Amino acid sequence: YVLMMDAEKIKGEFFTVFADMSDFAVRELDFGETKLYIAYFVGFSSREYMNKYMIEPISRAIAAKEADVPLSALITNIKIEKLSDFPSAVDAVLAGNAVLFGDLGEDTLGISVFTKNDTGRSTEEPDTENVIRGPHEGFTESGENNVVLVRRRLHSARLKRLSFTVGTVSKTDVSVLYMEGIAKKELVSLVCKRISEIRTDAILDSGYVEIYIQDGKTPFYPTVGNSERPDKVAAKLMEGRVAIVVDGSPVVLTAPYLFCEAFQVTEDYAKSPWYATFIRLLRFVSYAVALYLPALFVALFVRHKDILPEYL
Repeated sequence: YVLMMDAEKIKGEFFTVFADMSDFAVRELDFGETKLYIAYFVGFSSREYMNKYMIEPISRAIAAKEADVPLSALITNIKIEKLSDFPSAVDAVLAGNAVLFGDLGEDTLGISVFTKNDTGRSTEEPDTENVIRGPHEGFTESGENNVVLVRRRLHSARLKRLSFTVGTVSKTDVSVLYMEGIAKKELVSLVCKRISEIRTDAILDSGYVEIYIQDGKTPFYPTVGNSERPDKVAAKLMEGRVAIVVDGSPVVLTAPYLFCEAFQVTEDYAKSPWYATFIRLLRFVSYAVALYLPALFVALFVRHKDILPEYL
């Protein structure tokens, strides 16, 4: 029944679902006997992509009377999907894709074409993790771009990616990255289980996911790390950790997080192991001195004044 819906009825259903949305549009293409429609969100879908990958090749094919070629073969886009029901078409439009429907000549309700407008800020060094020695680029708000930045540093088929959609309203894309054979399977399964069990309306930042996957409701120490640097996340993956990339956030999570990581910096990976270990030990000793020496002095001054020299 769903596949037998005519184009006008599909168009009416779209305007019913997206009522009071001024940025929703349906482009009508009339080729005489063939009438097609393109449903999309203005600004969310790229007009350049729609013109280049959909309208131009279809127009040329119909003008050349290539009737035997299915429309799905004419669309010059690497990512298309045939839709079998109307809810799938609605989800495709909400994801930034353009949905082609009408006289398709195929046993399908419509065709979803990837036209999402991914324009955003360029990769630049994060202000919170500046380094003197090392790459000067950071993650952006694009989840796909962030995964690519990690893959540029780990050219290995062992780098696996699992994708989730979290949030009943926001439907945010969340990706889990790990190195097969290095990360423990139990760790990967636990992280994926906690992400799949998230029940919330919206995920607007990676901090939302961190709250749901951390150990305990109110841990005293953080159990999930974070970074805006691709090289640091790649190094964590090589150590057996799992990375969580949330679309819309430039901060990538890493799990598990150890307390000793608070004494590490990205430049340690670019130095000799002996020097980096010495610097880390020096940081830990400085931390202990700064934490306990004032408390020891106050304790002696209040309870045991005779132990302290007079000039103190």
